[in-house]
Amino acid sequence: MKKIAELISHRYKLIISATIILTLAMGFFALKIKINPDILDYLPKTDKVVQDFNRVGAEYGGSLTGFIVFEDEDIFSRESLKKTDAITKMLQDFEGVNIVTSLTNVMDIKSKEGDVEIAPLFENDSLMSDTSYIKITRDYVMNERIYRGKIIAEDMKKSLIVFTIADDIDQTVLSRRIKAKLQSMNLKNQMYFGGTPFLMLEINSLIIKDLLKLIVPCIFLMILVLFLSFRTLEGVVIPLLNVFVSVVWTAGIMALLHVDVTIISNIIPVVLLAVGSAYSIHMISKFYEEEKIQSDNMKAMTASIEEVALPIFLAAVTTLIGFLSFVFGSYLIMIRDFGIFTAVGVAISFILSITLTPALLLAFKVKDSDNYVKREPKMFARVTNIFIKRRTPLLIVVAFFVVLSIIMIPKITRSADIMDYFKKGSPIRESDKIIEENFGGSARIQIICSGDITKVSTLNDMWELERFLEDSAGVRNISSIVDVIKRMNFVIDGKYELPDSDEKLANLYFLTDGEPFIERMLKSDKSEALIEGSLESAMKIDKVTKFINKVEEKLKSSSGDVSYSLTGMPSVSIRLDNSILKSTFFSIILSIILVFILLSIMFRSVRLSLKGTLPIFFTVIMIFGVMSLFKLPLDIATTLVGSVSIGIGIDYSIHYIIRLKKERESGKKYKDAVIATMNTTGRAIITNVFTVAAGFSVLILSDLQPLSHFGFLITMTMLLAGFTAIVMLSVSSKEKTEEK
Repeated sequence: MKKIAELISHRYKLIISATIILTLAMGFFALKIKINPDILDYLPKTDKVVQDFNRVGAEYGGSLTGFIVFEDEDIFSRESLKKTDAITKMLQDFEGVNIVTSLTNVMDIKSKEGDVEIAPLFENDSLMSDTSYIKITRDYVMNERIYRGKIIAEDMKKSLIVFTIADDIDQTVLSRRIKAKLQSMNLKNQMYFGGTPFLMLEINSLIIKDLLKLIVPCIFLMILVLFLSFRTLEGVVIPLLNVFVSVVWTAGIMALLHVDVTIISNIIPVVLLAVGSAYSIHMISKFYEEEKIQSDNMKAMTASIEEVALPIFLAAVTTLIGFLSFVFGSYLIMIRDFGIFTAVGVAISFILSITLTPALLLAFKVKDSDNYVKREPKMFARVTNIFIKRRTPLLIVVAFFVVLSIIMIPKITRSADIMDYFKKGSPIRESDKIIEENFGGSARIQIICSGDITKVSTLNDMWELERFLEDSAGVRNISSIVDVIKRMNFVIDGKYELPDSDEKLANLYFLTDGEPFIERMLKSDKSEALIEGSLESAMKIDKVTKFINKVEEKLKSSSGDVSYSLTGMPSVSIRLDNSILKSTFFSIILSIILVFILLSIMFRSVRLSLKGTLPIFFTVIMIFGVMSLFKLPLDIATTLVGSVSIGIGIDYSIHYIIRLKKERESGKKYKDAVIATMNTTGRAIITNVFTVAAGFSVLILSDLQPLSHFGFLITMTMLLAGFTAIVMLSVSSKEKTEEK
C-alpha cells in the first residue's frame, strides 16, 4: 500500500489531467442519455402478464389507452359537437393512433327498414348543426346504457374521447404532441387527460423536473455542511468535485450501454452526491491530521492514503453489497438497473477518493488546516462525554425504539398503484378522479378469450364471465363482442340476448365484417376475443389483489372450450406489488449476510463483525417502524430503504471499529481510546452523517411521492445509523475488567 500511496502522491498532476480528459469524454456520452417512464418496461419481458399485455397491443389495436375528457356547459350544443369532432379527427390523423372513439364517430347499431344498420350516431358533419336531429340523438343516447356513463357523463357536461396507440410508438412523445396540438386549436374548454400514455408523459416530465430541481438544493446543503465541518475551501470543493466526476462517468456508462433513466434511477445523482462525498470526507479529515504531524504535504498524503485506504475500501465494498443486492433480490428491471449503476457510481467515487481527492489536496497546497484541526468545539467534547458517561441510558433508548418498531412493522401498508406516484391535488390525479366519477375509471382490465368464437356456447361462457365481473365491486363499463351481438339480436328479434343458434350468430357476424371498431373486440379469424372493463382507481392494492385473485380463480373454473388470460394495468400493478414485497426482504437479508461475512473476513473476528453489523440491523428495524408511524407505504422507492441503509450505514461502524482498534493497540485504555476515536474518526463520521442526510433530504421536495418518501426515510436512517453506531460501539465488555 505504501508504494501505491507514494505513486499517487508523486503523480498527482497526471491524475488530475487524466481525470479531466476522461470526464469530458464521458460527459459527451452522458448528454445522450434517455428517459424511460414506461412502467411496463420495469417488468421482465418474459412475464406472462407483460406478454399478454403486449399481445393485446399487437392484435387488438394497441394495449395503451388514452382518455380525453371534454367539458362544456352543454355537450350536445352545435359548437360543442363540432369541437369534439375536431378533436376526434385530429387524433385520427396522428401517426401511431390506431382507434379513436368519441360521441361524434361512435358506431351505433340500429334498425333501418327492417334490417340492421351499423353507422355513426352522426353520419355526416351537417347533422351536427341540425338542432332537431341533435335533440333526438341526445334523448336516444342518454337512454342507452352503452353510451351513458361510457362516453357521455350523466350531467351531459362531459364527453369522453378514447384512443389506443401502437405499441411501437413512443407514448410520451405522442402524448406531448397531442397536448400541444390541442393547445394550438385554442378551444377554450376545460379538458382532462388520463390513461397510461398521459401518465407516462407526466412521470417523464416529473423525472426531468426533479433532476433539475433537486440537484441545486442538494449541492447547497452539502456546501453548508462541509463548510461548517471543515471551514476550508478545499474541504468544500474537493468532495463536490469528486462526486461531480462520479456522476458524469456513471451517466456516460449508462448512455454507452443504452440504459435509460427511470423513475428510480433518476435519483442516482442525488445518491452519489450524498454517498460519494463520504469517502473524500474521511480522506480530507485524515490528511488534515497528518499535515500537522508530517514535515511536508507529500509525506502527509502518503501517510493518509496508507491509513484510510483500507477503511474507505471496506466502506465502499459494503455499500456496493447494499446496492448489488437488488440485482439478485429484485424482480423489477428498474430496481436492478438502479442497483447496478449506483454500485458503479460508488466504485468510481471510491477510486476517485484515493486518487483524485489526494491529487487535488496536493494541488491546493493546503496550509490552512488549522481551521479544522485546532477547532475542537465544546459541543463536540460534550457529545463525546455524553456517549461515554450516559451509554447505558442511551442503549436503553435504542432498545426501546427497536422493540416498539418490531411491534409496528406489521402495520406497514403497500402501494403499487401508478396514481400513488403523484401528490394529492396534482392535475393528473384530478383528471383521474373526473374520469372515474363520470366514466368508470381509466385502469383497464383485459381478458383474452381463446376458443371458437363462432359458437354461441363460447359467447355464453364469455357472457357468464361478464356477469361475474359486473357483480364484482369496483368494475364498470365492461365491453366485448358479446354486447355487440346481443344488441344486433335486439334490433332484429327484440330480445337483448345471444342468438339461439350458430347459424344466426354467423349471419350477425357477416354484418360486422369490415367494421373497424370490431377489431378491438375480435380477431379476424374469430379464434380469440377481448373483454375489457374499467377498475376503480381508488381501490387499494390489497383490494385489487383480492379482486384479481378472485377473477383468476373464476377463469380457472371455466369450461374447457374457452381459455382465458388476464392482463391490463391492474395486473401489472399486482406484479409490481408482489415483486416489491419479495425484493424488500430478500435484498435486506442478503445484504446483512454478505456484510457480516465480509466484516468477519476483514476483521478476522466474528465478535467484531457482529458488533459492527448490529447497529445497522437495529437501524433498519427502527426505520421500518418510522414508516409505520408516518403511514408511508412500501412502494417502488421505499423498498430500497433497507438495503441502501445497510450499504451506507455500515460505513460508520467500519470506520469507528478500525480507528478504535488502532487506538487500543497503541496502549490506550478503553475510555481514552473512545475519546481519541470520537475526536478524530468520530468527527468525520458525524460530518458524513449530516452531509449524507442533507443530500438525501432534498428528495423530500420531489413531486413523485415514492421518491419524496424515500428521501425522508433515508434522511432519518442516516441520523439513526450514526447515533446507533456510536452508542453501541462505545460500549465494551473489556472496559469493566480494565477498571478493576
